Amino acid sequence: MGQPGSVTSDAIIYLPGIMGSELVDAKGDVVWGLKPSLIFRQAIFGNVLDQLALRANDGIRASRPIQFPAALPMLSSMEPYRALEERLKTVVVAPEAVRPFAYDWRKSIADAASLLAPVARQVLSEVNTSLLLGAGQITETGPRRTEDGGLDASWALSWPEQRAAGIPPIVLLAHYGGGFHHPHLRGSTVRDWPLNVFTADDAAGQLCTLRAIASGDLHNLVYRADFRIVPAVTAG
Repeated sequence: MGQPGSVTSDAIIYLPGIMGSELVDAKGDVVWGLKPSLIFRQAIFGNVLDQLALRANDGIRASRPIQFPAALPMLSSMEPYRALEERLKTVVVAPEAVRPFAYDWRKSIADAASLLAPVARQVLSEVNTSLLLGAGQITETGPRRTEDGGLDASWALSWPEQRAAGIPPIVLLAHYGGGFHHPHLRGSTVRDWPLNVFTADDAAGQLCTLRAIASGDLHNLVYRADFRIVPAVTAG
């Protein structure tokens, strides 16, 4: 938080912990959170989480950090994020600079990988068309378990000159290490960018980052070999 009394001009975005985001259905009704009826049902029947099993197109989305309804202000002091948010607002130049990032905690890196896949393919296809003159080949792994217990998924672009030079391909890697607090994006020679993808719009928002990773990889690979690995440079 810095020194007492210090103020930052930066925006602060905080992520609720696991299961700390309120979930609502397509009608806007709370299906996970501090709604008294949900708490009662979970205590008596224990079936609230069962009904939240992830299903395709179930219409459930994250709305905000969990909090009690406005009709129960006497319980607000028990909310896990109220004190944190109020404290953060004391170190920014304006209260609106503090924003929560609620997310659907039911989804895994595997879901993020499926959303990210078409964006990653688009970026590598752009490089293949513009710089490799269509000579490249795109391969992908799909989600896979890593040695440290995490998950990753990668998309790679290889081409004849790169293979002949004995250098790695251009890689876009989404990974969530076993000891990490959140997933990241990286390349074969550049690393690491935060990765928080829960919707198709989130994935589309990674386009510029993925382009930066791909172009950074190609830049570094040229220095590992030479400019002649890029077909667009040597084409007559």
